Amino acid sequence: MVVILDKKNAAPNLTSDEIVNTVTQILLTDDKFANELETWCESRCDRFFLDDESEHLMEHWKLHEDFCNLFEKRIEACLTENGYSVDEFWDALMKFVDGQQGATGAEGFLLEALRAATDYRQFAVTMRQMRRDRSGK
Repeated sequence: MVVILDKKNAAPNLTSDEIVNTVTQILLTDDKFANELETWCESRCDRFFLDDESEHLMEHWKLHEDFCNLFEKRIEACLTENGYSVDEFWDALMKFVDGQQGATGAEGFLLEALRAATDYRQFAVTMRQMRRDRSGK
C-alpha cells in the first residue's frame, strides 16, 4: 500500500511500512533525482579500480560521503514535505528492513540504494560494476 502524504493531511500514526513506502514512491518517481544520481555516478565511476580486490583510496571514501549527502538531502526534503523527521524515517526503515528480508521490486531497489548510500563497501562494488559496464569489461 502506498500512502501519499501532504503537510495538511500527514497522518501521525502511519506504520513503518507506510512511511517507507511513501518515501520509496517519491524517490522512485522522481526522475530528476534518479538522473542526477546516475549522472553523478557515471561521472565518477572511472576513479574506481576495476578489480574488486584493489585498495580503497581516501578519494573513494570522500566520494561515498558526497553520494550519501545527495541521498540525505533528497530524503530529508521528502520527509519535511510530508511532516516527518529524519529520525522517524530511519526508525521506520529499520523496522521495515527487519520485516522485509529479501525484498524485491521498488522496495528492494530502495533498500539497495540506501544500503549503497550508507555502506561504503556496497557503494564501492556498485561504482566498480558501473565502471565495468561502461568500459565493456
